[in-house]
Amino acid sequence: MIHLIPNFATLAPTSRLWVYASARPFTATEITPISDVLATFVNGWKAHGNDLDANYAIHRNQFILIAVDEAQSNASGCAIDKSVHLMQQLEQQFNLQLMDRSLVFYIDANNEVAHFKFNTAETLLANNTINANTLIFDTAITRLNASLEVELKNTWLSKYLGAEVV
Repeated sequence: MIHLIPNFATLAPTSRLWVYASARPFTATEITPISDVLATFVNGWKAHGNDLDANYAIHRNQFILIAVDEAQSNASGCAIDKSVHLMQQLEQQFNLQLMDRSLVFYIDANNEVAHFKFNTAETLLANNTINANTLIFDTAITRLNASLEVELKNTWLSKYLGAEVV
């Protein structure tokens, strides 16, 4: 369920990717203006004066994905800083929380996106809120061809599973 305006079809599968997760879903009235801001950004994104072959997607109305085909031109530190500033701008403009890396996002029993603070993982595993097969959103992926949704047993959270589960 990816809201693709525009999409990643023209980018190489090895394109560099950044994932920003929102602590709450975007509302129906926020999707279009957020998409407009993202489209304007990627269409004008440059690194050292060179246009970047970039695109974005909104996934599950809660994740912003930005990708750059670095075969064309690398995203420099200044260009990456501009994307971070854009996320900070979106946070302020829409009252979002996009930069909190302490949150772990997963698909709950109702097939909805939920999240928890990473330091509560053991408790959630103990009370069966999450388990080895829970789909976790890997917001640390850096390539377009990587899996965004991964079973918990295949993530860093697996260290909290008993040996018999892994």
